[in-house]
Amino acid sequence: MDKELDHYFNHTVQSLLRLHPLMASMDDKEFRQALQSVASPSSDLASSWFESVMKYQAGLAKALTDNFLPGTKPDGSRDEDRRFRHPSWNEGIFSFLRESYQLSSNVITEIADSAGLPPHEQKKLSFYARLFADAMAPSNFLATNPEAIQLARETNGQSLVEGFKNLLGDLEKGYLSTTDEDAFEVGTNLATTEGSVVFRNEIMELIQYHPTTPRVNARPVLIIPPCVNKFYIFDINEKKSMVRYLLDQGYSVFTLSWRNPTPDLADYSWDQYVNLGVFQALTVCQEISRARKVDLLSWCNGGTMLIAALAVIDAKLKSRVGTATFLSSMIDFSDPGGVEVFVDEPQITAYKSRLDTVKVTPGRDIARAMAMLHINESVWGFVVNNYLLGKSPPRSTYYIGMLTHRTCLQCGTPTTSRKCTMRTCSRNRGLSRFWVSPLIPVQ
Repeated sequence: MDKELDHYFNHTVQSLLRLHPLMASMDDKEFRQALQSVASPSSDLASSWFESVMKYQAGLAKALTDNFLPGTKPDGSRDEDRRFRHPSWNEGIFSFLRESYQLSSNVITEIADSAGLPPHEQKKLSFYARLFADAMAPSNFLATNPEAIQLARETNGQSLVEGFKNLLGDLEKGYLSTTDEDAFEVGTNLATTEGSVVFRNEIMELIQYHPTTPRVNARPVLIIPPCVNKFYIFDINEKKSMVRYLLDQGYSVFTLSWRNPTPDLADYSWDQYVNLGVFQALTVCQEISRARKVDLLSWCNGGTMLIAALAVIDAKLKSRVGTATFLSSMIDFSDPGGVEVFVDEPQITAYKSRLDTVKVTPGRDIARAMAMLHINESVWGFVVNNYLLGKSPPRSTYYIGMLTHRTCLQCGTPTTSRKCTMRTCSRNRGLSRFWVSPLIPVQ
């Protein structure tokens, strides 16, 4: 009877553990190895954990001594962590809070990093351990943030009132504000380079920009932006515009503007985006310019789409391609980087269930996933600024990809005084940095 009860208990515990996302993607062998590594860690693993704990205890003892013993004072050096750069973090109890948090954060992540799980599960554990540690930072809470407390005193509590207003506004919108969304309008102070929509189909518009030089290069440039982003990342304003720069160098410039997908486009696959997007734009661009060849410029998943298109392009269309340039584009998926923690069968299966309901991926889902990869800059920094300090989010073009605009394709509104391009309406993140591959001639 005891054996049966023991078997039942073990089976129940394992079944419950299987429900956890970290364990769900393991096969039986990996699952047993993970349990054994935690229940009976190897000598090296146990030694590593012991070393981390001892380092934490020694650091905590030093922090207590430096901050509270008479005749001692904390190190007043400037902390490299931007969350603790305010001078108040080096004063009184807050100095100890900062140091003890950093010690705790280090021991949590070190133990997680040395858990000895299978590679994919190890990456997920390390990733979520860091998310947890970042979430617990004392800077994220009013009672333990000296800068917020000091500002509340100086403003007689008005900063807290403004912070609460910001919180209510974001709760009503359903997301965290990261920029002043009323500060930019497409065609007015954003994407002001003049051009015309020269072609339109069910998934995109093709824009041809007006030349700024008396003569233009015989070979035009066709820009393929990501379908999860906006074309005007390359045309922010007069001083920050790749489009304007190319025009001033004498190039004829075209760009795609992808339609924001709605549930009626749920059945459109990668094939349709390649055929009706990349190939159609290339054909129209070549016909309008009457050029023998067209140079292609892409970034983000627009570059991924372009490399896939070039792999299956037919001979006739291939003869029209001059060069292809890829900026910040994922080409080799054997190492997808940080996003790998979101990619395994259980998570994909779960998200497919969501798509059965919403039909197309909401832009906010993508924004949340990207924010998790740099959560202090994309989430907690704005929580502190907007809610604890009661400040408005910055008027920054860094986050213009999050803006909301109307679109003629999606709502049917006619565009009249349009100087530049299609107005967009989805909320997608902008690019923050680029890396460039050399021009690749298409053989």
